Amino acid sequence: MEEQELQKDMETLKKDVSKLSSDLSEVAEKLLEIGKSETKSAADKLLNELRQDLNKTKSATDKLLKELRQELDFTREQTKKTVETVEQTIQEKPFTSLLVAFIVGLLLGKLWDRK
Repeated sequence: MEEQELQKDMETLKKDVSKLSSDLSEVAEKLLEIGKSETKSAADKLLNELRQDLNKTKSATDKLLKELRQELDFTREQTKKTVETVEQTIQEKPFTSLLVAFIVGLLLGKLWDRK
């Protein structure tokens, strides 16, 4: 009789272990699905953040480029005005301009001879 009870208990224990194994497999599969879902969600969130950062960077770059173009245009205009002023001064005072150019040339020549 004891042997039959022991046999019965063993069978019950085997069934319980089998059921536990099955349950653990289901839990593992569900955890894996949740992990995949969370990973996809995190990846989507990260991708959206990267897109936003890229858009911010592009906007900042466009703004900087616009400012640089404005500065370049301003510098070109100032250079053009300066060249026109120098040309006008040379036309109005050619002898003085020639004398200044000669003196500047002498000074530069002395500076280069020192090196």
